[in-house]
Amino acid sequence: MQQSNRSQISILENIYNIIMKLAQCGSLKKSLKATLLVSAIFGLVTLTLGKPREYNQCDGPWASEILQNGRGSTICSEGAQLVSLSMIIGGCGITIQSQVVNPSNLNAWLAQNQGFTPDGSIDLKSIEKLGLVQTPTSDFNIIKQRMKYTSESILQTRGGDWFAVRSFSAANFLVNDPRGGSRPIANDDVKFASIYTNRKCGQSAIKQRLVRGLKQVFYYHDSSLIHMIERVILCSHSSEIFDILLTSYYLSS
Repeated sequence: MQQSNRSQISILENIYNIIMKLAQCGSLKKSLKATLLVSAIFGLVTLTLGKPREYNQCDGPWASEILQNGRGSTICSEGAQLVSLSMIIGGCGITIQSQVVNPSNLNAWLAQNQGFTPDGSIDLKSIEKLGLVQTPTSDFNIIKQRMKYTSESILQTRGGDWFAVRSFSAANFLVNDPRGGSRPIANDDVKFASIYTNRKCGQSAIKQRLVRGLKQVFYYHDSSLIHMIERVILCSHSSEIFDILLTSYYLSS
């Protein structure tokens, strides 16, 4: 890695730490200026989001692997549910034997942990053994409410297809397609969703989004934001750090 890259990474880490310390301020809720500042930062990051972790069921070393559900099919042919799960769990930074979750190691893990049902589908409750809490629902409003905080979700459409939820608007969900790319899914087309809650997921997602957004700041040589953050007077006492961060983020979304 060249010296300039090291410097950029160091500055990115410093700015991230500054933002996190800003959120520790117990009086942040009472300070309109501070709240607007954090909201503006997260607003910038929202506009410059890169794609979340993406896996393709037919484009990867796992494509020809046999899905361990006893039916003899490959991940490429019938792995949409598995790959969708891998995207949201891997995106949280959760690991299996020190490796970030991917379709291959999740497939093996499910086989070893009674993770498949007799009909060959995944026992979505079994994922809790990885440290997440599962909530099943068919109400799209519940999905959106839970995803505002520390939850991620996969959903099944009325046509039977599985997707990893990336974000949402009033009328639809933007999903990552396990066959590649992303697409919108209308609220009324949602048949079922499996929501997974883990504090690490929210923290990981926010940090990744901050890094992506700040990389764009460097790309466009926008030093004004950096200087603005540097001028912020930091608080020294932690108070509701994560809730404040999330509130600011979603105010700006």
